[in-house]
Amino acid sequence: MMPETAILSRLGPGARVLIWLGQAPLDEETAGFATVDYLLDGLVRRHLRQPGPWNQVSFVHTLYGENFWMVYANTANEAVAPFIKSLLVLIPEASRDTAAVMSVGSVTKEWNEALDKTFRSVEHLSVH
Repeated sequence: MMPETAILSRLGPGARVLIWLGQAPLDEETAGFATVDYLLDGLVRRHLRQPGPWNQVSFVHTLYGENFWMVYANTANEAVAPFIKSLLVLIPEASRDTAAVMSVGSVTKEWNEALDKTFRSVEHLSVH
């Protein structure tokens, strides 16, 4: 699989946070996998070699010379409030300006509203 250029073009310099939401544990078949693994220089693929299931996964990586946070959540298994609480611990206040939320399938209103309140600006992206 090749990275999706439409998503890469929206995650250029200045992008600091990517929230990746799916409805199953993360695996190599999760929509958007090739793109995120490309952005993180293969870290996701290497991480998945360890026994799972991977219902929540987070990485901090350098992208365009700055810290870049990627957090995956299986919305069918993870609760919104604890997930947001973990984001607030993981991502410093100064880096919560803009987030891209990449959704595999539909996301509930509760998830969208919580993420919209957590970051000053949120761009919603869909992958299939």
